[in-house]
Amino acid sequence: MQYKRIIAAVLTVAMVAGFAGCDNSKKAKEQISTVMDSYIEALKDLDAETVLEMTNWEEDDKNYLQLKEQLEFAEIGQRLYDFEAYIASTLDAEYDPEAIEVDGKKATVIVEYELVAWKKIYDEEHDNYDEVLQDLKSNRKTLNVEGKVSLEFEDGKWVITKLSKLDEVFEYTYKVPCIWTIEPTEPTETDPEPTDTEPSGTAFADSYDRAIDGYIDLLYSNEDALRATEDTFGQDSCCIYDIDGNGLPELITVTTENGEYCDYGTLNIYSYNEYAGEVQLMVQIPDIIYTAAGGGCFMVFVGEEELIITYEHGEESLYSVETAVYLLDLSAYLWTFKRDSMLEYDYELEDYYYEYLYYWDEEEIGVEYYATMINYYVESARVVIVSNYEPAAGDYEYPLNFVDQVGFMSYDDALYALQ
Repeated sequence: MQYKRIIAAVLTVAMVAGFAGCDNSKKAKEQISTVMDSYIEALKDLDAETVLEMTNWEEDDKNYLQLKEQLEFAEIGQRLYDFEAYIASTLDAEYDPEAIEVDGKKATVIVEYELVAWKKIYDEEHDNYDEVLQDLKSNRKTLNVEGKVSLEFEDGKWVITKLSKLDEVFEYTYKVPCIWTIEPTEPTETDPEPTDTEPSGTAFADSYDRAIDGYIDLLYSNEDALRATEDTFGQDSCCIYDIDGNGLPELITVTTENGEYCDYGTLNIYSYNEYAGEVQLMVQIPDIIYTAAGGGCFMVFVGEEELIITYEHGEESLYSVETAVYLLDLSAYLWTFKRDSMLEYDYELEDYYYEYLYYWDEEEIGVEYYATMINYYVESARVVIVSNYEPAAGDYEYPLNFVDQVGFMSYDDALYALQ
């Protein structure tokens, strides 16, 4: 009899524990559902701050930085933002509260993300960005991605620990649509090819002559600084090239002044302003070349709609590559991308290693976004105007070695060409 009572007591305890487990599981699912609803709502609003507050990630965690990058892309410029914002507005996400799996202090939720099918539209050629937006809005097809949200119970609440496939949902923030451009036609027998000294369709008949006269004056007034570049660095200092194709060439120079410890060269790009009636300095990057450390490497190349200047600088422990982007007519500076490589020391392994950081203007970004943007500019390059080095095979800029090259000319040759 005593034995039966013991068995009954054990069964009673087990049943009570079982019921308590069911109640706890139900309560956990309700709490997780509340978290999920807030997560989905914040995701629709591209509210990175709210989503990140629902995680247990630190600000320097890779997951934290990647999610922040995916949701905060509003600074990429109005052209791209308009249709990326539209894609974001189509985002929806659903999950089954009853299918939430709870295992103690851990849980997983299967989420079905849905958004407009943008990939085919991005791959199709369009005449302009307005057509991209129009096609996105008229598209009724959707893209579905099944992801998983992992959570843990910490400090009395459920927090997100992992978001799978969210990078696939926001893949469009790393892509640029295909914009069709008219390719130049080959000259015919009745259509003679213009020479370096002939204008091609300028708004004012005498603008070309005024631009040339202005450039000649610039060369004369900067002769010492231009010859110093050639003597100090052993490279030519001038280039004449029509960057935006309006028939008026631009003048690119590298001028050198003597510094206290070493010599520095400054990149200058001049353009003739038809409305002002004068030559103006449009771009200037100081210290783009120097005799200390690595010596400074740079390239100036033309993309579809932008002028891009990539230059390297730094010392042995910190090395940077900056890519400055301007509109093709030089009327506006857009932004700068930068990658830093820092030499660090691992005391446990007793060896050095490199740490890499990536920036868009002053804001740190992920390597995926950086690579996407730099690759876009490099792949769209039509001509390298000037360059003082050849990128290595492992560099992002390596494909520029195979693009048409213009190159520098000496001060004397530039003056002769203009006269």
